[in-house]
Amino acid sequence: MFDRIRVVGLENKAVPMKADEAIANEFLKSLQKGTVEYEPHGNIPPDFQLGDKIGVEVRRLNQNYICSDGERHAYEHLGIRMWQRMKKLLQQFGPSCEGDSWHVIMTFRRPLEWRSIEKDVVSQLNRFKKSTCRVDTTLKFGDSFELDIERARKDAGSFFNLRGSCDGDSGGAILAEVERNLRLCVEEKERKIAPYRDRYDEWWLVLINYVDLNMEAEDYEAFIMEATPPITHSFSKIVLIDFRDYRKWFEVHLPSP
Repeated sequence: MFDRIRVVGLENKAVPMKADEAIANEFLKSLQKGTVEYEPHGNIPPDFQLGDKIGVEVRRLNQNYICSDGERHAYEHLGIRMWQRMKKLLQQFGPSCEGDSWHVIMTFRRPLEWRSIEKDVVSQLNRFKKSTCRVDTTLKFGDSFELDIERARKDAGSFFNLRGSCDGDSGGAILAEVERNLRLCVEEKERKIAPYRDRYDEWWLVLINYVDLNMEAEDYEAFIMEATPPITHSFSKIVLIDFRDYRKWFEVHLPSP
């Protein structure tokens, strides 16, 4: 049966798939539920058809930051750069010391001039590692960047482990921002598919998550289900996918109307 799993409808498309659609495409193929067809009816919903009975809509779950000059930038652009930058920087501190590992959570705000603080970040992290009496602490670098360092409960392999990040301009805690933007995505896509709902037995909503860079399924279950007012929808399935790895995903269980 697996040799029938294929993607059709791509070779004649004038416009190639966008990055988020490509991620969703890989995810849908990995489910091995049947043929994955891109834009089966052209530039109208759904974005994909899975098998014969499932229509799939895809959207980016993200936020936007309005600069002082009025220009709009996606929040994740700085978040992605900082995540990659810090992951690389922390690797230079090597393995754990006799099982002693430390989680690092960064908080950043705009404007952030990384070049002006990078040497100080490295210096303070070195000082922390060399200390003979290490305790949980917060390192601050001006008004735009800080690192919360917490002892890991078990050896994480490396001395510093980037555990999470917080965008200080995002207007709230990460899960709260996921909830806020999830509401917007559900409402938008419900309206978009309404004229075409009868074409499929099931409709799925696949969201590529750029809001939470440390998404864990257990963090979402109680938080989303307890949202007030409830986030209701008529999709058969809502899936969140880590934009960095389509294999890291989970279904979001929301109350149906």
